[in-house]
Amino acid sequence: MKQIAIVVLLSCATAYAADLKLVADGNPAATIVIPDHPTHWEQVGADWLQRYVLKSSGAKLAIVKESQSPAGTVISIGRTKLAADVATDDLQYDGCKLVARGSP
Repeated sequence: MKQIAIVVLLSCATAYAADLKLVADGNPAATIVIPDHPTHWEQVGADWLQRYVLKSSGAKLAIVKESQSPAGTVISIGRTKLAADVATDDLQYDGCKLVARGSP
C-alpha cells in the first residue's frame, strides 16, 4: 500500500496561532495553497479541506497554486515551498502534520 503524506501548514503574517482565523463573519479569511503541480492526493486534500470549511462555516476558501503568491493567512497543503522544512518521515498512511507559524 502506498503511503501518502499531506502536510498542512498554516502561516499568518500578523497573528498568533491562538488568534488564527480561517473564517471571519461568514467570509473566507484564509487561502488554501497547493504546489504548482499537485499530486492527486494533494489536490484531494485541498478539496476536502475546502468542502469541510464550507460545510461548517458557509465560507468557501479559495484554492490557489503557490506560484500565485497569495497574501495573508494561508493553509499550505502538500509539498509546497512553504512546507519544505517540515519533516514527514514519521507520518503513516493518511497521516498529516499541523504546523502554525506567525509573527508575534
